Amino acid sequence: MRLHRDDRAVTAQVGAVLLLGFLVVALSVYQAAVVPMETEQTEFRHNQQVQGELQDVRNAIVGTATTGRTHSALVTLGTRFPGRVVAVNPPPASGTLSMKRLPSGSQASIQNVEAHDDETKEYVTGTLSFPTAGLVYSPDYTRYGAAPTTKFENTVLYNNFSDSNTSRALTEQRLVEDRTLSVVTLDGNISRGGVDPVSVDARALSPESMSVRTVAVTNSSSGPLVLKISTDLSEPTWRRLLEDEMAPDGHVQSLLVAGGTLTLELEPGVTYNLKTSRVGIGRDLTAPGERYLTGVSSTRATIRNGTTYEMVVEARDEYSNPESGVELTVSDDADGPNGGLSQTAVTTDGEGQARILYQAQGTGTDSITISFGPGAERRVVFDVTVISNSGGGPPGVTYTPSWTAPDTTPGSGAGTFDPTSQSGGIDLEATVSPKDANVDVTFSTNDSGIVSLNRSTATTGGGGRVAVTTDSGQYWSAGTGTAALTVSTDDGSDSLTVENHIVEQFESGSLPPGWTKTADRPGNNDARLVGPNTETSNSGSRSVRIVNDHGNGNNDETNAALVSPDVDAAGTDLLTVEYWVQQGDSQGGPESDDSPPEDLIVEYRRPGGGWTEVDRVAPQSGQNQDSWFRRVRIDNANALHDTVAIRFRQPASTADGDRWYVDDVRITTLSTE
Repeated sequence: MRLHRDDRAVTAQVGAVLLLGFLVVALSVYQAAVVPMETEQTEFRHNQQVQGELQDVRNAIVGTATTGRTHSALVTLGTRFPGRVVAVNPPPASGTLSMKRLPSGSQASIQNVEAHDDETKEYVTGTLSFPTAGLVYSPDYTRYGAAPTTKFENTVLYNNFSDSNTSRALTEQRLVEDRTLSVVTLDGNISRGGVDPVSVDARALSPESMSVRTVAVTNSSSGPLVLKISTDLSEPTWRRLLEDEMAPDGHVQSLLVAGGTLTLELEPGVTYNLKTSRVGIGRDLTAPGERYLTGVSSTRATIRNGTTYEMVVEARDEYSNPESGVELTVSDDADGPNGGLSQTAVTTDGEGQARILYQAQGTGTDSITISFGPGAERRVVFDVTVISNSGGGPPGVTYTPSWTAPDTTPGSGAGTFDPTSQSGGIDLEATVSPKDANVDVTFSTNDSGIVSLNRSTATTGGGGRVAVTTDSGQYWSAGTGTAALTVSTDDGSDSLTVENHIVEQFESGSLPPGWTKTADRPGNNDARLVGPNTETSNSGSRSVRIVNDHGNGNNDETNAALVSPDVDAAGTDLLTVEYWVQQGDSQGGPESDDSPPEDLIVEYRRPGGGWTEVDRVAPQSGQNQDSWFRRVRIDNANALHDTVAIRFRQPASTADGDRWYVDDVRITTLSTE
């Protein structure tokens, strides 16, 4: 029997080989085309994320420079790619965060500067120079080759694109804002690379644990005031950033970037508010020591025999910020004393200040020297003249009183206050001319329902100055409207206008007229009226909850904000904002270690529509349901216009339960005109 051949199995084998070939080709195409595309998308998303985190670092640096408190932010240096069953991923993308020197010596300087105060002028004169640096994030991606290098310098965060040699600013500048000059310098050494998140701590080196000092300065006789700042940014970029500050509307008369140095020439004859600070990042931090001594109280005083005069001095570092723990010596001249001194040695307190009492014990003039070392800038000399104790001031002298402009009265820009304390109100000052001590003055108000004072009579001290404080007790019960505060002597009087534009307790069933909220999102990501609930309010039973709650899974990361009605502050000297704030509730609240930071930010609206930060409340670890009264003093001309508004904002966050409660908001203006 003959057997026949059977070739049917060959078809199956050929099919299997072809199918395997198709699979190999498909996998090859997927590995060669799809995986690189998805890798680039993952790297792009990470770069967008890290840019947002670096904005938090920038805000932490600026916040530390302003408040003297350490702020932290988290930076995710790299990213890992999602797992795959068959294809192969590249290694995780990494990045490096490091401190870099800036061009042209990495310096910031102010030239032709002269302080208004005679004592401060002994140091703040001529040219002030400070070392500084920049912060750089450099990504190391496999596929996203167009990724920028992100840099921070001189309050600006920006992207630098090496392929086109261009830069794009991610934030506004804070170097020049109207008459305020803010020089923020960096110190330290950081070089962190890898994939995992790292915490960046912005540590306060100057000022330490207190708000930055403002020094009133102008140009010297040598020429206009000039800022020279090392920079990697181009001139066109700086012109865009400083567009609103350029003449004729602003005070910057010329701008030039050459050789890695930004040069700004400012309008002469203008008084500027100079703020200089030093922030440390990483290790190898160097805090500046004491550099000069200045008088806080008047260095020339006329007092009566048997009375006392308080001499107050402040030790400052090279950034003109207070220096605590400085040992001072106190001595009088060889021809004295006509009085006794309470101390011959004293140490500056936590505010950098020291107080010495002079007790008049005979008529004549004494010179008292307070110092901490050689050099005119390290000593302050007080000349105290003692006259006979006949009362009423020297015979035949007419004393004319006047209010000091509220924007020049000493006081921090923002801070907590106690509305139950007699000293918890707004500090005001008046003077008499001639500037003699021991002159009787009277204070009064024409409407105590709007504003009242902590005392009605007082006696001037050194320099003819006398202080008074508004009564802040239950300020949320004050009426809206205008009142006049009057300071009087036997020879004349002067008035200061106080207007309560908004006094809001949020006790209605909805947001009051004119108040608005932003960022309505599913999951309660907004600002909304809540209550009745006395757990989350100060007065009454309602408050406004400002929350970015991502427990719903939406993770929309929007800003939640409460915006006040417009206020007409045009022509006034000072705008104040008082409010009560509570961190979280019994169900939870913002935490200090979340990233981005879950701070409550207070801002005012500029004439052009942008917003400027004036206060920031950082969550305190383990202190949910703690509350504070806050007051903000705003004298920037950009806030003193006819449609200014105040915004309470919770910035974007990736955590849930980050709720703040705001209650009892009062917005007030003060004016000497």
